[in-house]
Amino acid sequence: MPDQPAPQAPEGPADARGLSARVASGDELAFTLLYHRWHAHVRRTVRTSLGDDPSVDDTTQEVFMKVIRKMPVLDTDAAIGAWLTTTARRCAVDTLRARKRHRRDREHEGLGETSEHPAPTEFDHALRLLEESEDELRGLIESRVRFGWTLERIGRAFGLTPSAVDGRLKRSFRKMRESMNEGERA
Repeated sequence: MPDQPAPQAPEGPADARGLSARVASGDELAFTLLYHRWHAHVRRTVRTSLGDDPSVDDTTQEVFMKVIRKMPVLDTDAAIGAWLTTTARRCAVDTLRARKRHRRDREHEGLGETSEHPAPTEFDHALRLLEESEDELRGLIESRVRFGWTLERIGRAFGLTPSAVDGRLKRSFRKMRESMNEGERA
């Protein structure tokens, strides 16, 4: 990502309390300033937790989404740094847990840990079974199976909680297995 010039400080207090209060109130310029000041720190914290994982950037983005939604008013730069570090570590742990659940789900579904995706014929058959399903459900399944998205990422894309995504996917996979088993018996 090329370096971008830092935005100008928002009018008003330039101290940590003023900045965090403005971010908490939804001030876009204040958020942009906070982002430019703290992005490298947050990404480094996430990368320390995840290593060379492709989800480092997505997890870093999730941290800043939490900043937009939940930024508290903090009195010092040290307090902002501590809050961002804690938030980054929690998001990284969530990513690791999601990865572990994903591996467990794939093993449970009989796809094995080493299989990146189901065989194309299985995937094509599964999509055919879902042709009559609603578009959102097809999108959820394709995001999870074909693209390997986390439940959190799918939830953000479809406006659902990760647990709602998980429940819908499990029910869909169960129905798909039942349909495929019925097809084999026929």
